[in-house]
Amino acid sequence: MIDRTTRLEQNIEHENKPSIKHLFRLWVFVFSSTKVISSIYLGLFIVLSFLRPTLAFLWGKYITTVKGYTKGHNLLPAVFLLIGYFIISFAADLIESYMAANGDGDLEQLDLVQANRQQELMHSKMFKKLSRVSSEYFEIAKLNDETEQVFNFAGDGWGGVNRQVMLNSYIVIAKIVSVLSIAASLFVFNPWLCLIVLIAPLPTLWTTTIGEKLRFKFVRKNTKLVRRIDYFQSLMLSSASKEMKTLGLYDFFYNKWKTHADEYTMKEKKLIRNQTAIEMANSFLVNSANVGSMVFAITLFTTGQLSLGELGAAISLVGTLMNDSSQLLSSIASFLSKKNNAAQFFDLMDLPEQKDEGKAMGTFDVLRAKGLKYRYPLTGRYVLNGIDLTIKKGEKVAFVGENGEGKTTFVKLITGLIQPSDGELTINGTSAGELNPIDRYRNQSTVMQNPSRYFTFTVRDNVYLGDTMRARDEGAIDAALKFAGFEGQDGDEMLGKDIGGIDLSGGQWQKLAIARAAYRNRDFIILDEPTSNLDPLAEAEVFQKYIELAEDKTVIFVTHRISVAALADRIVVFKGGKVLQDGTHEELIAQDGEYSRLYKEQAKWYNR
Repeated sequence: MIDRTTRLEQNIEHENKPSIKHLFRLWVFVFSSTKVISSIYLGLFIVLSFLRPTLAFLWGKYITTVKGYTKGHNLLPAVFLLIGYFIISFAADLIESYMAANGDGDLEQLDLVQANRQQELMHSKMFKKLSRVSSEYFEIAKLNDETEQVFNFAGDGWGGVNRQVMLNSYIVIAKIVSVLSIAASLFVFNPWLCLIVLIAPLPTLWTTTIGEKLRFKFVRKNTKLVRRIDYFQSLMLSSASKEMKTLGLYDFFYNKWKTHADEYTMKEKKLIRNQTAIEMANSFLVNSANVGSMVFAITLFTTGQLSLGELGAAISLVGTLMNDSSQLLSSIASFLSKKNNAAQFFDLMDLPEQKDEGKAMGTFDVLRAKGLKYRYPLTGRYVLNGIDLTIKKGEKVAFVGENGEGKTTFVKLITGLIQPSDGELTINGTSAGELNPIDRYRNQSTVMQNPSRYFTFTVRDNVYLGDTMRARDEGAIDAALKFAGFEGQDGDEMLGKDIGGIDLSGGQWQKLAIARAAYRNRDFIILDEPTSNLDPLAEAEVFQKYIELAEDKTVIFVTHRISVAALADRIVVFKGGKVLQDGTHEELIAQDGEYSRLYKEQAKWYNR
């Protein structure tokens, strides 16, 4: 099936093949987002890489100096060497505590600050990206899963991109410097000693790569399972728990949560068991090589090939080189294993953006749909299958029909949230695809199903959010609240129980959304079942107000109540993804078709 949605599907189904290219691209992306923090961090790692081998040389020099001391000679050189050793050791410990790669010192808090700052800057770029991506992409579960995975990876502070990509890259750069300098020194002592120490950590490269791949596959396969666990947990902790208790559903949902949580725990237990076995094998090989190299160094000393001071330096250098080599290879493997995460990151970041360009919509004049079709991405069924409809300026049009007939989908097309799969949709004679999408949003007032609930704001703030582009108008806010019939709460009351505020009923939240649309005050108004939580009389009153106040404005509203639809100039009946009927209330009743059937069905509930 080839249509306009096909291109969008190709963007969704395209997955970057994991490669080093994406990994380095991610590194540049993060580094450029946090230049100062990243530069300081990298610089400290390089400084630290020089301090550890310097300590080994100072210690060897100190041993040689003390061994060569005879009575009457000056002890100051040995004292200065010891003082220098402890000063550098203190500096190295201080820097390492700041880096907090393995430690848990007080200065680790500084690292948390830099990790959180990096996360903030990363999220800033990612949120901006998502704000420019068409809403149509987020109609797809696959993309929502990937977005969650990317945000978890990028936003896991010390455990995500900060540690797994940036920190590992810093370690690689610093440890290369350290390993080369120490290896050269050991080579001077004995080439074989250098070779043994360099070869020993090689298995780390393989074991770390395998472990990281196992972790990535585990996270990817179990994202949906984690979301289910979180969902059931949120149900038991939310206001829904009241209904659950009255219906005796608490144990039911608890068992659902526990079943999924147990399943996740068992899978994670298997993962950790496999990772632990791999790490134990690697640790055995590395420690065996470490002991072997120490024994070899002592053998060189006993045969007179090393002095006591050289032995002390060699043993210290062997330990440092073994540790640095292991960290180097482990960091390389861990860094390279994030190719999958990097590719997934750019699957999201490379999505096409809606740009603030194209023809301006201007004042609404006329909307025409001809042979309009739409199917949601990655599905084969057309939800809208040949819509022919014209809506002119100033008309008050009601969309009615049973659930699933295409009303809300058509509203999404009108607002620009999604684009037609086939057919034509024009506004003021211009194809919808050629219009500036941002300008379309600016020129309409919309209230969708299940309107957003903006907590941490006051009631009046919630109304002001309807149009933040203009100076705040308190008089207009009061008028909008009055228009929506919002009563019973102080306009300056903070919303949100979590912050010590109040919560509203479902009907009050819907009235607040209506007030936002009224405050926005555009010529093109779209209402998609905004009053479903209101009683029939209140709903009819709200729509009647819109019709009275709209004057020459265009109003499109979706409703299931025929009594409300009868207030409109025109009523459009949707059936099977098509426009089945179009006319006034009286005309459609006279036709004795689908509209009449819906009217009679609802009338039964009032004529009993």
